[in-house]
Amino acid sequence: MQPFISLYSIADHSKALLYALNDGGLLSNVGGGYNLRVIFRRALNFLEKLGYPFDIECVIEEHAKYLNKLEPELTENLDHINEILDIEKKKYKETRSRMKSTLDLLIKNKIELTDDKLVELYDSQGVTPELLQETAEKFGVEIKIPADFYSKVTEKHLQEKKGKEEEKIDVSCFPKTRKLYYDDEKLFVFKARVLKIDGEDVVLDQTSFYPRGGGQEPDLGFISKCKVYDVEPVENVIFHKVKKPNFKIGDIVECRVDIKRREQIIKHHTATHLVNMAARKILGNHIWQAGSKKDIDKAHLDVTHYENLTGE
Repeated sequence: MQPFISLYSIADHSKALLYALNDGGLLSNVGGGYNLRVIFRRALNFLEKLGYPFDIECVIEEHAKYLNKLEPELTENLDHINEILDIEKKKYKETRSRMKSTLDLLIKNKIELTDDKLVELYDSQGVTPELLQETAEKFGVEIKIPADFYSKVTEKHLQEKKGKEEEKIDVSCFPKTRKLYYDDEKLFVFKARVLKIDGEDVVLDQTSFYPRGGGQEPDLGFISKCKVYDVEPVENVIFHKVKKPNFKIGDIVECRVDIKRREQIIKHHTATHLVNMAARKILGNHIWQAGSKKDIDKAHLDVTHYENLTGE
């Protein structure tokens, strides 16, 4: 019975990989990418244990051929998909080769493999408990894997993310700041009413200062000849950091945005989009923007890829 279950699992996993990778997915250690990695490695384990005379790439190719009339793009991207899986195979073999030394060290130091320790091994070394258990069996060592292991991993990451979140400022007493830069991107001089002053934090009823967000550094300039050195959004209210404000709540103030800084950051913002588009054309449709920073002197773009980029 088990060989039939394994065979159907290989067929199912390979079809899922075909669709996901064709749509730009990648195997990784987080989110949906981790699910792809798990089913890929699971299929490899079935093939190895049962000694079938074919590899997973052959199964994926048969899926693509069968579905060609309905979805010809599946066949067109096979070379790209095989390249991704070939690199992933190498990573898998490297992980397996680390298993013996990792397990030897754990046994030698009599380290208890608690749930937390298994999560730590997964996070720090990419060691899945299934792979560790498989290696342990060869040495006569028993390792119990909690049924909700991957839920524990997710919970740990969510707690870390929650811990990093900054304390939110209550802005319920403020109206939404009117964002003048959406009405006129070349409006660099404007007037506004001061709604709040708290130390160097200033809230206006409207602003043309573009705040920090999406990796883009904020506009700087002056409010009533006082230097604006930072601009941050809190929900729909924009806070301006102002050096020694010389005005008071209710005043109508004249504001000036640094034009040269704005124009340079806009160029860098456009450049990151162009680099991202070029990367997709050259490297494949799995490329997407994972992060970016646009400042006055330089900009950088983080993209997803399945191997290190070459100099070329």
